[in-house]
Order: sequence, then C-alpha cells, then structure tokens
Amino acid sequence: MWYVDAARNLLLKFGIEPKTQTPTATVFISRAIDLNSMANQIQSIQGVKIIKRLEKAWAIYVEVQSRDTLEKISSIPGVIEVKPGYEYGDADNINNYYNMEHPPLGKYLIMIPMILLGDYPDMWRIPSMISGGLLCIVVGLIVREITRSNVYAVLASILTAADPLVRSMAGVAMLDIFLALFTALSVYAMLKGSLTLSGVFLGLAISTKMSGAFAALPLLLIAIIRRGNSIAKIYRDLIIIPIAIFMLANLPIIVSFSPQTWYDQSVVGAINWHLRTKTPPGEGPPVSAPWMWLYGENPFYLTVSPDTVARGNIYVYMGSLALAILLVTLAKVFQCVSMLTIASFLTWLGYVVLWIAGNHSQYSFYMVQLAPLFTALFITQLWIIAENTDIVVAEYKAIYKKIFAKT
Repeated sequence: MWYVDAARNLLLKFGIEPKTQTPTATVFISRAIDLNSMANQIQSIQGVKIIKRLEKAWAIYVEVQSRDTLEKISSIPGVIEVKPGYEYGDADNINNYYNMEHPPLGKYLIMIPMILLGDYPDMWRIPSMISGGLLCIVVGLIVREITRSNVYAVLASILTAADPLVRSMAGVAMLDIFLALFTALSVYAMLKGSLTLSGVFLGLAISTKMSGAFAALPLLLIAIIRRGNSIAKIYRDLIIIPIAIFMLANLPIIVSFSPQTWYDQSVVGAINWHLRTKTPPGEGPPVSAPWMWLYGENPFYLTVSPDTVARGNIYVYMGSLALAILLVTLAKVFQCVSMLTIASFLTWLGYVVLWIAGNHSQYSFYMVQLAPLFTALFITQLWIIAENTDIVVAEYKAIYKKIFAKT
C-alpha cells in the first residue's frame, strides 16, 4: 500500500479528496496523546464508528455518517490531521509519505480511479489491470513488426499473459507494470522507425520510475546504428523530449512542494536512494541480484499464505539468453531481432550496473520491466529457427568451413 498511500497523500496535497461511498478517514494523533483514550473520545461523538487502531502510524481509522463529523473530530485537541479516504497502511509517518524517491506518473494513474470510482482496493488496481492487458497487445505488435506473422504475434501475446510475473504485477497497485508498458511501447515505436514517439514513451517510463532511463542507452544505440537519423534528431527525440516529459510530469510536485524541496527529494534524494542498499541482508524483503531474476532465485513475495511469488517465466528468460548466444552470428541478417536483443539485455544491464554501484536492495519483481522484451525476443528467435532454418544452417556451415579451412 506504499504507493497507494503516497498517491492519496498527493491527491489531498493537490486539494482533491478521494471518492468513497461511506465517509471514512484516518485520524492521525499526536504521540503525546494515549491512543486508546483518544479512541474513546472520538467514539463518543455521535455518528462515529471506529474500525481500526493503527499503532505504528498512531492513528485511528473511522467511519462517519457525514462529512461534518470529520470536522468535529479534527477540532479535538491532540488530533494532528484527518485524512479522508480508505485506511492507511500502519507505518510511522505514513501521513507525510509522498514516495518522492520515485517520479509521480505511476501515482497519478493510481489517483484516477480514486477520484472517479472510489478509494478502494479493487479500484486502485484497475490501471494496473488495463496496463497489463495493453502490455500483452504491445508485445504481440513488436513480434508482428519483426516477423510479419500473426501466428507468432498471437503466441507472444499469449506467452506474455501467461507469465506469472506479468499477471501478478498487473493485479497490484504498484508502479512497475506501468513502467513495463511504457518501456515496451518505446521499443515498439523505435522498431517502427518513430524516434519521436519512442522518446515520448521513454519519457513516460522515466516519469514512472527512474529505472525507465535504463532503456535510454539501448534506444540511443539503436538509433545511431540505424541509418538516416541525424545526431540532432536523435538528441531531440531521445534526450530533450524525455526530459521535457519528465519535467512536465513533475510540475504539480514542484508547484505544490517548491522547486527546492522537489530537487532535494526527487532528484538528489532519489539518486542517493537508488544507489544505496536500504535494508541489511536478512532484515527486509528477499533481495536478488538481476542475474537471479533470469532463473528465479530468491524471489520477492507479494503475499504470504497464500503465497504470491514474483517469479516470472524463467524458461523464456533463460531460453532467450541461450538463443541470443546461438544466433549471435546472424546479427546482420536479422537486424530487427538484433535491435530487440540490444533493447532487452542493455536495459537489464542497467540493473546490473546499479547492483555493482552499491544498491543491493533489488527485488525480483523489477524483472517485469524486462519480461515483455524477453518474451518478444524469445518468440522472434524461435521464428528465426523455425522459419529461416536454411539461413541458420548455411551460416553455421560457413563458420565450420572457415574454422577447418584454417586448421
């Protein structure tokens, strides 16, 4: 619920209240006041029902009959603030948590159903579900662009929908499924030959999570390799446009908090946050190095009992790695597949560099940004082997002859 609470806090900071069928709110209390005695005092007000005490947040979640009752609660000495909406997570200082270490676009998307449909768990997840569905379509489009085959495109979409990691992350109100969608769209636009559109989606990815920037290097490399793109156009489309979109997405934060606060927390603070290990080994959620994501070691648990494990289709991930090595000699023959290989593995390499730089607080669900690319890559590699067998065999025969000709 971290991102949900941050989204609600931002919404209230912007002066917009989330929608609820019955007025509910979390009442945050001064630490100097006993929580139980405050609960009794609040409950004595007519029309108030106490649902839960939040002992870490030092707050009380209440349901009231009317909005006027919340005003009465807020006037009680010792009440710090009353935050309308669904129950907050029970964590210290959660009422002041804005998740400034991550850019705001993903939280904006979570806000939309809070405003239009209601501040409830099922509603929070609707943007993720839509993004997951769109992601399956985009992967199919990527494969269709390369293979010109509807069969392989549909197979790629089905394989993406069947990936346990994609399914899990498309069912929770977190940022990563949005990141995956925008990253896949940026790669698709690049394969279509639209640098401008690729830069727009890259900017949206970076505006969701800083790790969206990991796709910038492979996209730049692909744009440079492709003929017909001037340096000025590449600079405008893949650097200036993403930065402009990032700044535009952050504008409400800058206005609401001040430019200095935004810079300190969302730029300097975010960089420091991403470069360090947040919890010592064994004291936080299960961490895993980026190479472990490929074969599913030490995955993150989204829920426990029943277990929802953030482990993807390791057969696809490892298969794409093996086939990339096998088909490396055909890079010039199948240039679009080579570009997809660059996009997949160089984006993944960004997490490896981050790990080497000192951030060992990385989790297996980060792989969802890469899973669609690896799935698309795997299907296009199978297409090469199945539909272009003669070319593959001829290439390896030529290599064989060169080796033995020299000996």
